[in-house]
Amino acid sequence: MRIKYFLKILFSIVIGMGSCTSFADSIEFPEEDLATDTVLPKFDNRTMVKNRYVTTKGRFEINGGMGFNLTEALYNNKSFHLGLGYNFTETHGVQFVGMFLMDGLSSNGEALKNGDGLIPPDSLDASLAPHVEQMFLLDYQFTAWYGKISVTKNSIWNLSIYGLLGAGFVNFTDSSTVALNLGFGQKMYLTKNLALKTDLRFHFYQGPNPASKKELLRKGSAPVSSDDLDTILYIPTILQTSLMFIF
Repeated sequence: MRIKYFLKILFSIVIGMGSCTSFADSIEFPEEDLATDTVLPKFDNRTMVKNRYVTTKGRFEINGGMGFNLTEALYNNKSFHLGLGYNFTETHGVQFVGMFLMDGLSSNGEALKNGDGLIPPDSLDASLAPHVEQMFLLDYQFTAWYGKISVTKNSIWNLSIYGLLGAGFVNFTDSSTVALNLGFGQKMYLTKNLALKTDLRFHFYQGPNPASKKELLRKGSAPVSSDDLDTILYIPTILQTSLMFIF
């Protein structure tokens, strides 16, 4: 009896499972109701994110700020500059830059002037040699990328990255020479008319080498001219930062 009763229960379970399988249907949900993953933040103002906030085509730029010669050993490495540019398109533009170097020697230059590190009574007074006073350059500017970054959900910063290539001339104390330069930079727009600008420039020019005639530049000697010294190729690396106004 027990075996017969157990078989009846087992038979009922098998029949029940078969009936459940035969009546199973696939259930479909609308795609818009399904959860999706995204890597884009959700902004309250999507138009501000998608559209170009700052347009530069047909507009002028004027900027001014400070610069630092990262490779200068003998002279003061600080300078200030003024620039005026024009954008033909959102990608192509030109800029005229005037750089004015601060006078004086660096700490290393002062040390050599006093004979530190040199065999006494030797010294090297680089202030007696001609040195760079101004640079004037005309650059072609190519804007390679314009984009935006989000600091907070409701804050968008517009910026652009560009390369530059140009030529001009360098004024020494008693002479001038042709210079080439190339580099790249970034503009971070605070408003449609105001931006922070940073350039990294590499200049190429020839000029008098103070170390070539050390015997002429001893402390207390008379100043020398460019013709008294050998020439050398200078490749200074200049970092500039400035405030720019667009109009």
